[in-house]
Amino acid sequence: SVTSIGHYAFRDCSSLTSISIPNSVTIIENGAFAFCSSLNSVSIPNSVTIIENVAFAYCTSLTSFTCFISSPLSIDSDVFFQFNQSNCTLNVPSASLTAYQTAPVWQNFNPIIALPIPTFTQVAPICSGSTLADLPTTSTNNITGTWLPAINNTATTTYTFTPTAGQNAGPATMEIVVNPLPTVDAGAATVTFCANAITPIT
Repeated sequence: SVTSIGHYAFRDCSSLTSISIPNSVTIIENGAFAFCSSLNSVSIPNSVTIIENVAFAYCTSLTSFTCFISSPLSIDSDVFFQFNQSNCTLNVPSASLTAYQTAPVWQNFNPIIALPIPTFTQVAPICSGSTLADLPTTSTNNITGTWLPAINNTATTTYTFTPTAGQNAGPATMEIVVNPLPTVDAGAATVTFCANAITPIT
């Protein structure tokens, strides 16, 4: 999988109008999208940790820049050289809105908007080995996407929902608690069992 967008990889690509960088990418190198004069929409995943100088220089048509990175990266002002940030909307995770509004370089975007967060009905705790259905791929506020990791009905797991590209929505998480099956004393007066589960008795 791609882990970096190389030096001047898309320089002068006048036919490029929109780019959604995959979640495997960690570095956007020097001048990667410089002089992409028709580029109007960019989406940066949370996996990116470095954006090098003049990465988006002279991208004069940009009107929407979506950044899923939870904490604003420290970047040089020339990342957006000769591009008027005040004419471009910056979409960021809702929990990070204030951070971006005060972060050097990032604060120059206007407006800065919090991404909508997908909402889901919390799955109730289950007992280990009980049936656990796949999580819904459409949120209650109509955002579509995918969940990772795969469903695990034997251990408590936190799942991350990543919206389908192009929806300008933030990620969501859900922890599903999986309780271990109790081992009980057959002589106990009162025993609490897991519903629909087989509990060993000693």
